[in-house]
Amino acid sequence: MQKLPELGHLHQAIESLRAENKTANESNIRESRTIRIALQQNMAELKENTNTTRAASAAAKEARKASELAVKVVKDIKALEPMNQGNTVQSYASVAARGGLAGSMHNPWN
Repeated sequence: MQKLPELGHLHQAIESLRAENKTANESNIRESRTIRIALQQNMAELKENTNTTRAASAAAKEARKASELAVKVVKDIKALEPMNQGNTVQSYASVAARGGLAGSMHNPWN
C-alpha cells in the first residue's frame, strides 16, 4: 500500500478542471446568445435601412420624372410662344404665374 501514489491531488485537479470547463462553457453560451441577439438587431436595422433606401430611391425617381415632365411642358410652351404672340388670350393662371394680378387682366367679354 505504501507503493501506490496519492491520487487525491489528481482527483482534485480533475474536479477543478471540470469546474473551470463548466464555467467557461456557460460563459461561451452567454456570449453566443449576446452575439445572436446583436446579429438579429443588426439584421433588423439593415432591413429597415434597405426599406428606407428603397423608399427614398422611389421618391427620387418620382421627383425626377415630375421634373422632367415640368421641363418638357416649359419647353413646349416656349416653342409655341412665337406662333401665338399677340393673338392669345391669357388665362388667369398664366398672368398669376408671371406675377401679375388676375384682377388687372382685360376681359373682352365683360
